[in-house]
Amino acid sequence: MKHKKSLKETLGIPQEELAALLGVTRSQISMYESGKRGLPLTAMIELTSMLTYMEKSKRNDKLFKEYQENEKQLTLKQLEKELQETVYLQLLLEKRMNVVQKIRNENLNALQLLDYLETKIPKKNNILHQHIKNKALLQLKKNSDYQLERLGIKKMILELQSKTLKQKIKTINNDKPNDLV
Repeated sequence: MKHKKSLKETLGIPQEELAALLGVTRSQISMYESGKRGLPLTAMIELTSMLTYMEKSKRNDKLFKEYQENEKQLTLKQLEKELQETVYLQLLLEKRMNVVQKIRNENLNALQLLDYLETKIPKKNNILHQHIKNKALLQLKKNSDYQLERLGIKKMILELQSKTLKQKIKTINNDKPNDLV
């Protein structure tokens, strides 16, 4: 008498609650499900009645449809909020990438200027030249090409996430309530 689907799967409640509804122990339900023992006649009649009702209703009742529609609307709101947050993060990331690129360009220009200055005035203001060079190299290290690549990868991930969220929102909006089951 072993069942293909567990009673919990079919009825949506754990063995303890089913046992209480049928007036038997949890172990009796467990043994019934494993095919080792039958249930008392009254419990069997009630269980059959429950299973028959579940089979006939097949989620066509009004309560389930309302719940399903409410859940769909909640899911849409949550996905739309996540999309907004993702778009915002993309904008922040783009700003950060622009700042890093600007800093890199400025400091590469400073190094290029130093190259010029050292050809024109090789020994004069050597301390100032060294200060400019150290500062530029430190900024280039902090805002490295690797850093820029990492930000680019994060941006691509956020763009993919945004695209996926938009597709999912569109799919849910196009689904009819019965299609969600």
